[in-house]
Amino acid sequence: MPEREIAFDGVLNFRDLGGYPAAGGRTVRWRMLYRSMSPEWMTDSDVDRARGELNVRSVIDLRGPDGSSGAIGLPPAHRVAIDFSAGARSSAVSRPETDEHELVFPWLLRAASTQVVEAVAAIAVADGSTVFHCHTGKDRTGLLAAVVLGLLGVSDEDILADYLLSVSHFQPMLEFLGDRGRPVPPGAPRMAQEPPSAAGMRAALDYLHACGGARQYLLDSGASAATLDRLTESLLE
Repeated sequence: MPEREIAFDGVLNFRDLGGYPAAGGRTVRWRMLYRSMSPEWMTDSDVDRARGELNVRSVIDLRGPDGSSGAIGLPPAHRVAIDFSAGARSSAVSRPETDEHELVFPWLLRAASTQVVEAVAAIAVADGSTVFHCHTGKDRTGLLAAVVLGLLGVSDEDILADYLLSVSHFQPMLEFLGDRGRPVPPGAPRMAQEPPSAAGMRAALDYLHACGGARQYLLDSGASAATLDRLTESLLE
């Protein structure tokens, strides 16, 4: 069985979303979809391994066009920059008055639904394997992973367990980013400064269920049924 958590020299919290039991007795394909912290510090040997052994051909940066995915995001790879937070900044949906994760996570799914659809569409049309990331690869990345895995019929328990794999990487990532002059600033939102929140992810999953499931959430947010079917068929075996 392939490794889920993949160690590199220049990036942490990189893992494969394959292997989870999914709808209809099927399984999520290994070596097709990865999640990560920002890969912008990948070494040359990291990039060679990601492109060779892992077949990474597409990179989705959920921080938007101002970020960098490093060499792994350069041609021949295809990089898509999606500002996950743009929806939150411009949304007519009021931000919660407090920063509890269990309030902020469902709000982000509502406010950034257009960006979630854009990311899902990018995964669906990717040639080869895809890695998606934000800065530390836990919350924005975790919410997109939850939607995609939910679409595939992965259980809430497995989605939550996958999200919580970032817990052991959190402190090492803070030190890693600090060493590279890119620390999480003291004024950053609470969710950026704290480890992954089980309560937040459970609230996000409850929100998706209230929408009728991840597929209905995506359809109501503007995704086409053909895109979702294509994604499902490409990621399940």
